[in-house]
Amino acid sequence: MKRRSSYISLLLTLILAVVQPVDLEAKSSFKAGLNTDEGLESSPMMTLTHTGYLRFRSDLFINPHMGIIHPTTGAPIGGMRKPVDGNSYSSTNIRFRWNPTLNIGQAFKVHTVIDALDNVVLGSSPDSGASRPDSPFAFSADSQDPTAEEDAIRVKQVWGEWNIGHSFLLKLGRMGDHWGLGMVHNDGRCEDCDFGDLTDRVSMFFKISGFNSLWFFDSPAEGHIGQLPGAYGQASDLANEDDVYRWGFTVGSQPMDVTSRAKRRRELARGKVVVDWGVRNDFITQDFHTDVQSTTTASCASTAGQTVDADCVKLQSREANLWLPNLWVKLQWKPHYNTYFRAEFEAAATLGDVKYTQNLKSPSSAKEFVGFGGAAELEFTTGKLTMLLHTGLATGDETAFGSFGPGFHEPNDSLYGQNQTVQDNTTVERFLFNRDYHVDMLLFRQQIGTITNSFYVKPAVRAYLLKSEEQEMGMEVGALYGHALKPESTPGKDSPLGIEGNVRLFFRQPKTFSADLEGAVLMPLGAFNAPITGKSPELTYTIQGRLTARF
Repeated sequence: MKRRSSYISLLLTLILAVVQPVDLEAKSSFKAGLNTDEGLESSPMMTLTHTGYLRFRSDLFINPHMGIIHPTTGAPIGGMRKPVDGNSYSSTNIRFRWNPTLNIGQAFKVHTVIDALDNVVLGSSPDSGASRPDSPFAFSADSQDPTAEEDAIRVKQVWGEWNIGHSFLLKLGRMGDHWGLGMVHNDGRCEDCDFGDLTDRVSMFFKISGFNSLWFFDSPAEGHIGQLPGAYGQASDLANEDDVYRWGFTVGSQPMDVTSRAKRRRELARGKVVVDWGVRNDFITQDFHTDVQSTTTASCASTAGQTVDADCVKLQSREANLWLPNLWVKLQWKPHYNTYFRAEFEAAATLGDVKYTQNLKSPSSAKEFVGFGGAAELEFTTGKLTMLLHTGLATGDETAFGSFGPGFHEPNDSLYGQNQTVQDNTTVERFLFNRDYHVDMLLFRQQIGTITNSFYVKPAVRAYLLKSEEQEMGMEVGALYGHALKPESTPGKDSPLGIEGNVRLFFRQPKTFSADLEGAVLMPLGAFNAPITGKSPELTYTIQGRLTARF
């Protein structure tokens, strides 16, 4: 297939069509014999700006497995493991995130996101063991091994921006993907986030008739990549047929630059009701995949690290076509200098079909995808008191509990042929919220894995003891109730998931420092009853603290 080359060629053609290499007004000035720099901005040709933070986070979980162990598998029924010893476990992890931006003139920027010791648990890499005869035991270690298990420094994102005539913004590279509330597409920029959506993308942003629009083309997966040592010095895609193609566009009124955001703030300060909205459409296709290598070529049995030859790739039919529509609306009103109201809503769907979710042709593994989700956030602030309401829902299946367990496929064809329940699930209704969209601390974030097959509602109250532009201090109290839409998928075959209460104390200087101490208690309900025995689950607790220094 040559679709990728066609898309890129079309994009470059559009760029060349709109770019004017010489400003006509400046050109006429030269023709008139004028020698002046009037109107030109004086700025360094190249500058480097920095933002980022250093975050310490401590977690304590008490009775995380809810006292329920599956009678046949011996594993907890939720997403949290049983402590090896005792009834609790705790740890402290660290992250240093640096976001340098290289500004080249006034039109070009190169952005980077670099993490050092990303969520590394303190004390997790003692420099001891068999390779250290002088320090064979953990208790004798006098240092930490910075190269143990994972890279100490990770370059998460690198992308370039080209501002073309102050009318178009071209982006190329690996970058975060965020939209609306972050319910589906979330770049994981929050200090308590653990994941983040990264995409390899070419995009063009522009404004037309008062609306903003972004058109993008992503490379989610290229299939098998081959390396030819010494020949060209770079890896190459072994086939185009197995590539995943994702493209899409957005249209909306949301502010996307510094000037637009400043305008919104002025409108709010004047007491105007401000409504922003956006529509996003993602289209995903894949014709073949190459998860299985050919066994007919002897060289395909090579050891790890050796060259992967194109003859080793065996194409398997996939025939996937998905459409991901998304609607986001945000209303803001500030009728008084100390009164503020916000209503924000996001709704999304996953629609489409996949003809082959397994490699086998019989029994049929064709699936139709029809999943829906939505979230709403209401916020009202008057003086030093803020009232909040979070609510939402996501559809689910009868075959999988939360984000754990197979809902429509198996790791291999043999298991799929033996699992009649998965075979019968021909319409996949499970919709998953992004894991970095947080509404609680235990029920969805830890035990279920994310919001799915659920309806939830969470009222909360935040009171400020100190509130100014320089610093804030206060407390927030909230309670959440979760309800399964399809109880058949829960361990206890019941709808009530649980009630969670939480309390948070906070102090923050928005530009430099923040400290948070929060706790939660989860009372799991009938959905978490033990299979077979019907044993009721026990309370689960957590206490968490964060210290963050920003720059």
